[in-house]
Amino acid sequence: MEIRRTVVVFLFFLALAVVFTAPISLAPHERVANDGDPLHISWILAWDAHQLIRDPVHLFDSNSFYPYRSSLAFSEHLLGIAVFAAPVFYLSGNALLAQNISLLLTLALSATGMYVLAKEVLGRTDAAVLAGMIFAFHTYNFHEVPRIQLLSAQWFPLALLHLHRTFLTGRRRDAALFGLYFVLQGLANTYYLFYFALLLAFWIPAYAIFLDGGWRRVSKLIPPIGVAGAVFGLLAIPYLRMLRDFGYQRSLAEGLDLLEYLRPPDGSFFALFFSFDLPRSVAPQFLGFLVIGLAVVGVVTGRGHRERPTRILLWLCLATAFLGLILSLGPTVRFGGAELGGGPYLWLYEHVPLFRVLRSPERMSVLVHFGLAIAAGLGAKALFSRVSTRALPWVRVLLLVLLPYEHFTGGQPFMSVPTGAQAPEVYRWLGQTPPADPVVELPLYPRSQLRR
Repeated sequence: MEIRRTVVVFLFFLALAVVFTAPISLAPHERVANDGDPLHISWILAWDAHQLIRDPVHLFDSNSFYPYRSSLAFSEHLLGIAVFAAPVFYLSGNALLAQNISLLLTLALSATGMYVLAKEVLGRTDAAVLAGMIFAFHTYNFHEVPRIQLLSAQWFPLALLHLHRTFLTGRRRDAALFGLYFVLQGLANTYYLFYFALLLAFWIPAYAIFLDGGWRRVSKLIPPIGVAGAVFGLLAIPYLRMLRDFGYQRSLAEGLDLLEYLRPPDGSFFALFFSFDLPRSVAPQFLGFLVIGLAVVGVVTGRGHRERPTRILLWLCLATAFLGLILSLGPTVRFGGAELGGGPYLWLYEHVPLFRVLRSPERMSVLVHFGLAIAAGLGAKALFSRVSTRALPWVRVLLLVLLPYEHFTGGQPFMSVPTGAQAPEVYRWLGQTPPADPVVELPLYPRSQLRR
């Protein structure tokens, strides 16, 4: 029964993903948000699908930037997303379609993963559905539709759920599932791999200290974490080689102004009434006034949760949101344009070497949305428990409509790309020509025209 309910919830989120990404989702075989990142990502996913069944040992030796070997390491490998994209690519031969179908699945699975975690914490299906929707369908994700890897947070909640269960039961099965979801999350997005590892640095000690028998159950996590470390260590080799060869390091970008979390996106309903006299941050981060209200209710009503393990999980989720909030502000803490001092992200950048390849602190906001979804779900649970049986269905429907509507700005911008029979003849000829010598395309257009 529970599996059937979860499938129905997933299908609901999938339908919402179609609406969320429209009109791209209405012609996924030829539409993209722009002619930059989506086309690059489509190529990566197509290369993954091509190479995984032909020569996986040389996965990183991509057909670009000759003569450098392991040129796939100039970008993310996206293997965690290729799991969804490869079957579509094999069946259709259309890399754009494979990416757009993966985009829909990623959004729906992110919401479903949070639903499963929230159902465990809250014990109510309706509140858990709202938590899943809050986690996946918001302003920042709407803005990042061109970069599917930044939407790929579907394994976060499931990994932490099984981490929680491992400390509750000590079962090896839960420890193994924790490790599996940890690996899948790391394969989908390098940023989120580091963020997740950062979370484990305080989630695991917190369970070990505050839960009876916690230290004994830490040993259950050693094998899955060891396997995950081996997988990521192997995949790190071409990246480390690239860093050695080029001395590559990304400059640290500015983070968010704290007020960005309260600024409604342009084109939304609330933008008609609220404006801020400060420059836009690199990405809109509006959390939603209704969501913040529900989260406040959740924090106030959830403090006295009777079951200690669940109370620990709730507080860890809130601590995660606070950590993400502080770190997303970047090297300088700003509020309303005024600089308040240095931010802790600068310490990470200067003292943790791997953070030197992560230049965008605002992406830490994924942790804010994670904790906020749990807190708001808790607030929804408190609200639903106080509503009469007759009014409850109407309150549920109202929230299901209003929560995503806060972030609605009128649909995704898009452009059409020639694919299949519409692609220029020279590329079809090139695709059918046996690999031989390096190929260069001339003339070399200026940057403004290169993507076309």
